Amino acid sequence: MKLTKHDFRGCRKIFSFTLKQLILNRANLISIAVIFMIVLISMPVVTLFSGSGSFDLSPSSSEPQKNSLDTVISGMVYIQNDTELSLDLKPNNSAFDGIIFEENREPETTDSDAVFLHLYEDSTGIVIDLSGNSEISAFLTSYLYDTVEQARLASVGAESTQIETLNAPYTVSVGDLSNYADDETDDPMENYFLQLFYSIITMCINICAAAYIVQTVVEEKSSKLVESLMISVRPLALILGKILAVMVFIFGMLAVNVVAAVLSAAINSAFFGGNTADILAVIGIDSTSLRVDPLTVVICIVSLLLGYITYSLIAGLSGTSCSTMEDIQAANSTSITIIMICYVAACFASMAESEAVNTITSILPMISVFCAPVQYMIGGIGFGVLAVSWLIQTAVIVFLALLCAKIYADLIIYSGKPLGLRQIIKMAKNKKKTEEVRQ
Repeated sequence: MKLTKHDFRGCRKIFSFTLKQLILNRANLISIAVIFMIVLISMPVVTLFSGSGSFDLSPSSSEPQKNSLDTVISGMVYIQNDTELSLDLKPNNSAFDGIIFEENREPETTDSDAVFLHLYEDSTGIVIDLSGNSEISAFLTSYLYDTVEQARLASVGAESTQIETLNAPYTVSVGDLSNYADDETDDPMENYFLQLFYSIITMCINICAAAYIVQTVVEEKSSKLVESLMISVRPLALILGKILAVMVFIFGMLAVNVVAAVLSAAINSAFFGGNTADILAVIGIDSTSLRVDPLTVVICIVSLLLGYITYSLIAGLSGTSCSTMEDIQAANSTSITIIMICYVAACFASMAESEAVNTITSILPMISVFCAPVQYMIGGIGFGVLAVSWLIQTAVIVFLALLCAKIYADLIIYSGKPLGLRQIIKMAKNKKKTEEVRQ
């Protein structure tokens, strides 16, 4: 059997009708609003709970906390240096502009804004003795410590670059030997979390779409409306119109949530000091190691569309085999079971760390929509393997479309227990044999 233009007659009418029903449904609008708000606050919430932001929510302050050196205070500091160190105790910092330094003299006043700084040596080493105004003393403590340390290093002949090296911060990284055997080795847990994240998105889209399609199909069949539509609409156009309408609705919801995510990132950055890279790091993904570019975005969208059409056709066939609204759960379970099996297989495959497994799961129908884009992003497969997976998945879609065109009319008038996908294929084979006998 070949698909012709005639098989798509009436598709536009079904598309417009179904999309309008979905958009005007009050429950759908409430769901969209709730999900939008959850996504909108997600990044600020993660930043606050991870402790990576700089926003102060304490009752005493409604602004981000500032470093003490950003506050200018005034007063008098009397300095008596009884050490052999050459100290520059007049810092080049605007925060000290309000302080007057008097070197090598004792205080001549007991003013509350005065501080006496005495530097001397004893058996324990250099002593920094501050007496007087506690605010100014606390203000000078960290600066004096760093200044004395630099003076001590300079006294033994250390150059300025050496002093900077000694004072430079450092970090310690712990890993296994494989990190040195292959510098390009990816973190398996990072790859797993990325696969899990993408698979969850793919799974949610397809399960949501399957539920919508099954519900609309069963409602029309149980109300006998579909029998009237069959007069002017071809069987394939009937299911395809619904699939396209739900696709526009679902991906419209996804676009709305992307906008919410962008706004969430902007709010997070402006008010909480966080960024998207920190959020990804919290869930175990290093954004710097991903091949994320416009081409990657297109690849993800194409894979999502192929997966969506595939699972939607399966959901449409399962829904049409139901006779009453009570059978919706059984029809949903068929689609959801297939989706969940592929989802779990993709997650386990990402833990295999095998090039052969990555290639096989990337081209295997049904599972490839979960695996192929992620494997391309982390460099597990090339674009050639990705293109092959698309061709195979397209072939599966064509097979399911032909199956719908062939047997959808018979399923609409079918009355009985819900049929599984295997029984539907068997029904199509029996119909083909009957047609061959008649010819």
